[in-house]
Amino acid sequence: GLVANLPIALAPGMGMNAYFTYSVVGWRGTGKVSYQAAVTAVMIEGAIFLVLALTGLRYKIIKLIPEPVRIATPAGIGAFLAHLGLQTAEGIGVVVGDI
Repeated sequence: GLVANLPIALAPGMGMNAYFTYSVVGWRGTGKVSYQAAVTAVMIEGAIFLVLALTGLRYKIIKLIPEPVRIATPAGIGAFLAHLGLQTAEGIGVVVGDI
C-alpha cells in the first residue's frame, strides 16, 4: 500500500497476470496457450517468488534496482491498471481505439 517499504514487490505478479491475460491466453482463450497452462505458470512463478522472499534474496535483488526505477514502478503499474479500467472492453469506455 501507501506505506509499504517495498511496493515494487507487487510487480512480478501483476506483470505475469497481464502478460498471460492479454498476450498468451488472449481474449476469451483465443491464444495459443490454454488458461490452465497459464495459471500453472503463474503458480510456479509465485512459488519461486515465495522462496526468494523467505530466503531474503528478494530484498537483495530489489536493492540492486536503481532507486528511480523502484519509485516509478508502482506509478507505472497504477497507470496500466487505470488504462485497462478506462477501455471499452474491460471498463467504462473512456479510452477507445478509434475516433
